Amino acid sequence: INDWLLTWGRANGLVAVDLTTVLTNPADATYLTNYSFDGVHAMPIGKRAIGKALATALEPYVKSAKPILATSNVDTSIINANPLMLTNNGVLPSGFAASGSGSVTSIVEPVSGFRGEALRVSGWSRATARIIQGPLLSAVTGDRVSLSFRYRAVGLQARGLRPNISLRGNGGTFSYIIQQWVEADTDGDHVVYMEGVITQASVTQIRISIEPGSSGNSDPGAGDEFIIGELTVRKLT
Repeated sequence: INDWLLTWGRANGLVAVDLTTVLTNPADATYLTNYSFDGVHAMPIGKRAIGKALATALEPYVKSAKPILATSNVDTSIINANPLMLTNNGVLPSGFAASGSGSVTSIVEPVSGFRGEALRVSGWSRATARIIQGPLLSAVTGDRVSLSFRYRAVGLQARGLRPNISLRGNGGTFSYIIQQWVEADTDGDHVVYMEGVITQASVTQIRISIEPGSSGNSDPGAGDEFIIGELTVRKLT
């Protein structure tokens, strides 16, 4: 059956991958040691072998694409300055400013698992939104744009935090282009990706808005914080 499938697939222009040779002992066609727990379904080591075999077979047919997150501060496809936060004053990335009433403590520093440096925020108040505004970016009505970033929550209240991280356009007022991101219960590292079309009239600029707290959140406790890095905005059109 395997021989027939491979021959038929190749004759019809399909990418045919013989996973039997990847997963089993050729002497008796049984799974390799630790590749399956029941002789039918692959375990993680077997799944990794399947993934590697498929990736190798498909690679010649797949065009390279831009990574979701920034890998360099000089990537010309990224329209926000300083995505890796490599230039900063030790508290905020270059081009960013804290605004709004209430208190928020933020600092830029190297963080394990993040490219470049990352913004660490603590001490926010749930009574009023704290906004750390990004630099103004060039964009117009009709552009499709994407927003992506890496995020980590630390502490009980931070894991239940609902921060708003959004793109806003200046069509009359700076209102949402990509709706606010809401993470009801975050634990560990997350990569967030969103994209949308600027539908507001008369938009000429957009900005990044980071609001660490809202009225529905609890105030942070000792050790509660959230970390954001690799902040990437691309114009897709």
